[in-house]
Amino acid sequence: MIKTYSTFKTFLIATLTMMCGLVGHAQQDTAIVRTFGGPYYEEGRQIIECAEGGYAIIGTTGSDQLNNTNFYLLRLDEELNCLWSQNYGGAEVEWGYSIVEDANNNLLICGYTNSFGEGGYDILVYKVDPLGSVIWQKTYGGSDWDFAYKMIAHPEEGYLICGKTYSYGNGGSDAYLLHISEDGNLIDEWTYGGEGDDEFRDMDEDTINSTIALIGSSELLAEIEGESSCLLLILDSLNSVLLETVINPNDQTYIRGISCSYENERLLLMMNYRNNDNWYNYLAAETELTGNISWSDSGNYLNPSCIIITPDDGYITTGSTITYGLGGSGALIERRYPGGWFQAAPTFGEILDEHGNWVIINSEEELLLLGSSNSYNTNSTSDIYVVKFSSYNLVQEYIVEIGHSACFAISIEEDIYSPQNVFISNNRLYVNGVEQNETYRIHDATGRVVCVENTSNLPLDVTRLSNGLYFISFIDNKHPSKKILKI
Repeated sequence: MIKTYSTFKTFLIATLTMMCGLVGHAQQDTAIVRTFGGPYYEEGRQIIECAEGGYAIIGTTGSDQLNNTNFYLLRLDEELNCLWSQNYGGAEVEWGYSIVEDANNNLLICGYTNSFGEGGYDILVYKVDPLGSVIWQKTYGGSDWDFAYKMIAHPEEGYLICGKTYSYGNGGSDAYLLHISEDGNLIDEWTYGGEGDDEFRDMDEDTINSTIALIGSSELLAEIEGESSCLLLILDSLNSVLLETVINPNDQTYIRGISCSYENERLLLMMNYRNNDNWYNYLAAETELTGNISWSDSGNYLNPSCIIITPDDGYITTGSTITYGLGGSGALIERRYPGGWFQAAPTFGEILDEHGNWVIINSEEELLLLGSSNSYNTNSTSDIYVVKFSSYNLVQEYIVEIGHSACFAISIEEDIYSPQNVFISNNRLYVNGVEQNETYRIHDATGRVVCVENTSNLPLDVTRLSNGLYFISFIDNKHPSKKILKI
């Protein structure tokens, strides 16, 4: 059963005071805010406009107590009402990142898994019909860890998937690119990089000349171990490399490519760099197809995640900020004119945390922002977060219409590990019903191991763990994985 409610309230958007002089008088508009999810963790990674109308969202859910995390796919109508949702994956960790619609309105969703595959984490792709039923499921990768972050339609046949691999290449992680057919069969695969860590984070096709730009990070040319630059590749429709280069406009010691937008032979890159261990620094640049920088713009208030070209050849980016907003991190969405001139940068969120992960401009030139929120939700963790604007021409102040939809495909069953068996109280972890000297691991919501401990040390001090969703797995597999929530 889908439960919805809706309220109105006025929300004063944080203004970037250092840029106020570039904006005329403020005007008010309405931003429609919707959250989706169950009782535990949800986040949205990519949203697309569908050919038959409405939108599809891919993300991740932790609300199925019988599994760790799964792909979370939602289908919305034009007004952001939920039509249906589905969860996909196995008993362990799945993380959903990218989505593509084919010519028959089927949806392809991709990310990574450690429930299936050759070992460690593997790239996972589902093809589902317009109602979410599975057509096929495939994994890709080797015996080590392999991750996928973006999928696009190939100009000639099938699909391209980019990410990183520890299974193949020259050492560390290598940037990883796969070409698969319409049926999911592997056509070809490539790695890029050296002995250090390299990865692809995003890619986009310029449909005018059928070339593809890929952006990520590389330590290949770094003079000091651990340093990196933005990695840029441009491929033709036959997957031949037209350009392979690294970009570092501000000569930073650690810079990584986050997102790219490639249209009408115009290529925009979004990067971020580390400054005193702080990643809230962005660097946007327009790049010629030779790799030369036409212009760049930087700031220290945004941890960026996505950039897109606007119909008037400006750009919009989103991410999270701790500089502006009402507390925690806010979802900041910034609009600039061609050449990087500032227009507006409203921040959305309340006293907890909001993150912006993706933006699109639909066929009506309306703007949609996708991410996660634990301010506008019905539980103690995060929900998928969607903001819809009537135009991509942003202003600084909005009236916000807020609503939530449960929109969950499964019935939420009681966790077999009730709170008295596994729980956190006063920053201490308690696990009852287990023997002494059993070794266990604590994983965060992405599957990363954050702690390896022994039950003889219970209760365990977990003060250093941030609030959120975690999982406990036992080395000897005597017990199924357990889900815990720190709030």
